[in-house]
Amino acid sequence: MLDLNEFTEESIADAAEGFASEQINAYLEAKKSISSFREEIKSIAESIYGQQSMLPLVFIIDELDRCRPPHAVRVLEIVKHLFSIDRVAFVIALDAEQLAHSIRTLYGQGMNVDEYLKRFFGIEFHLPIPSADNHLSALFSRFGLDGFFDSRKEIGAADKQGVYALFRSLFKALDFSFRERERVFSLLSLAIRATGPREHLHPFLLGCLILLKVKNAKLYKDFVNGKADAAKIFEYFSSSSEGKEFVDSQFGAALEVDLVYAQTPLWDQDQLHNEFRGRAQDKTLADEEREQAICMADIAMKNRFDHIHIDVKSIVAKIDLAAGEGE
Repeated sequence: MLDLNEFTEESIADAAEGFASEQINAYLEAKKSISSFREEIKSIAESIYGQQSMLPLVFIIDELDRCRPPHAVRVLEIVKHLFSIDRVAFVIALDAEQLAHSIRTLYGQGMNVDEYLKRFFGIEFHLPIPSADNHLSALFSRFGLDGFFDSRKEIGAADKQGVYALFRSLFKALDFSFRERERVFSLLSLAIRATGPREHLHPFLLGCLILLKVKNAKLYKDFVNGKADAAKIFEYFSSSSEGKEFVDSQFGAALEVDLVYAQTPLWDQDQLHNEFRGRAQDKTLADEEREQAICMADIAMKNRFDHIHIDVKSIVAKIDLAAGEGE
């Protein structure tokens, strides 16, 4: 086409032939390598279960949806094309909706994700959401908190009951994801282990501040720095019926006392105690409000009698250190 001289045309033809030959050889080598790889994987399955068994070698891939979109899709492609091997099975745990976002990010918003994923998955199982009680019990057991509270003799049962009520109500009220719930228990577990055997745990306050740390970092910092008070936190908790129910309960009263005392200097706490007692004796309050005020006054009196002082800086130091923010 370019009317090249004979020498140039021959050189180009030789170069093209050489390039094609190299590509073919590379393809054949790759094919041979893949074939050898598949045979090796198959032999592993046979060596584990025996040649007569039909049990597969199972690979489990968890949280694929959390990977970067190109990596997530590439893993699926490799599983599909490289691991199509007898007696090899893959179990892939993922959030299908999140994976769909990754696929559309890579291939465009108009991508038919359902049809695309059918190429990879033979069977799909949708795991049920566990009940709040079952999940809480599992987390207490997993992080070893049952044994911790049981070891605290007289106050352990009450502490556990209070923390359980706090988490049960507010996990739902504030829409905590499962990962956020695990984060809460991780911080609580580490903070507990930083608490001496004779040191008061302040479980309500500790649990409350950890919840804020995970779900509303700004409100957490504002409370720690004195820019937000108990009323502001309870306003946040009361954004749903479950949260309001907790705030109005005896556990809510105990938490409010802790929150108020945490921001009150030691030399002003006698006056604060008198304010609680005076409110409990206020006959103009509605029955529910007066009952709550009496409960708070009783808790404040018990704390005063037991010489319990809340050092919020010490509690915050444990939380921040557990979160990797200590100095």
